[in-house]
Amino acid sequence: MSREKVLKILWRVFLAGMSILTVLFFFDIKFVVLGINILVLDMLTAGIWAFVRLCRWAGRENTEKRTIVVVVIILMGLFAAPVLLFGLGMNGGWYEYAEGTEPQTHRTFVVEYCRNMLQKGTAKVYERFGPLLFPCGVPEYSGNLALDKLDAEYASVYISEEQQAITVSLFIYGPRFHIPLKLPEGTAKTPERVLIEQPVDDDHSAFLVDTKGQLGKLLVTTELERTPTEDCRFTVHFSVWDPASMDEPLQTMTAGADFRPNCYTIDANFDGYMDFTCTYIQGNQVYYDHLWIWNEGDSRFESVPEYDEISVPDLDEETKTIYGFTPGSGGGTGLHTFHQWASGNLLCMRQIEIYHVGKSDTVRMSIQDRIANELVEIYHEDFSSESSGWLDAQMVWHNLDYHGEAE
Repeated sequence: MSREKVLKILWRVFLAGMSILTVLFFFDIKFVVLGINILVLDMLTAGIWAFVRLCRWAGRENTEKRTIVVVVIILMGLFAAPVLLFGLGMNGGWYEYAEGTEPQTHRTFVVEYCRNMLQKGTAKVYERFGPLLFPCGVPEYSGNLALDKLDAEYASVYISEEQQAITVSLFIYGPRFHIPLKLPEGTAKTPERVLIEQPVDDDHSAFLVDTKGQLGKLLVTTELERTPTEDCRFTVHFSVWDPASMDEPLQTMTAGADFRPNCYTIDANFDGYMDFTCTYIQGNQVYYDHLWIWNEGDSRFESVPEYDEISVPDLDEETKTIYGFTPGSGGGTGLHTFHQWASGNLLCMRQIEIYHVGKSDTVRMSIQDRIANELVEIYHEDFSSESSGWLDAQMVWHNLDYHGEAE
């Protein structure tokens, strides 16, 4: 067999291999060597082949003119390449790779990410088997990718404390991926396992609420819809799930929010069952939460609209009071509220309003108590704006059993 024929056969085998790997790439099985994937290798191969063909063409006849053509084409390519790279950078059009190995299982995971110059993009996690990357079945991340040049110093891959998953944490500011460990046949998934399998990105989140009741830990998922409500920019859909039965949610709720909601579990009505809140508006010194309390009898969460109006809610377990404060100025003026639960309803039992009287130098402290189901002023006192006397005077009224008696 001639040398030329051998080279042709090897070239065709090489092209066939490249074609197969390229097809696999689009079926989510990646071929990556030293951070270079098959698409880049395809382009390099095509570029080298085109360059060789051009050189051969230029060397046949009229070599001077053809050489000029080759030089022009090369110069155009050198000019077009930075423009193309800049455009790809703006739109996040090329793939980058970061990888780490879990020290106990010795499994190597690779995060393939694609970001633009605005630090936004997507990221997906794969497991490495030689030069091939296989997807881990974890949802792709989409959102902010504010990465750092020092990421390699902080990169870590580890098994979670609950032994439920391998956490792939290759970037300082996220995203984090949780790869479930294989369970023995027939083993039921724990709520924590179900939680880490949920998609988390700019529009989706999930958390557990341990109700302390018969149903135990429940999963709550959130989905942000970019549709404004009456007073907020977005609509948030909440779904409550039993982690042991994920066929359909136990309950769904909808609320408004100005951003992706921050959710917390608390015992807001002091009954021993856990509830959850969601911050929906946040300002410089204030924030407001939606509240859903757990009704053990009906096995469902119930909304408490009155809680929406409490600024910076602070729960006092000892007095069973929810305290709120809306500042009016840097000098300590503003509105203090004191809410308590009565017959399952959240009621404002006292307000301390401190405000400037008109355009005068007088600051008034007005105390209002709930009487006959209405807030009625029971006392007020005026202070000079230079004295700041209201700061100490209002403290005694934080005791809801105090009603102006002589000290």
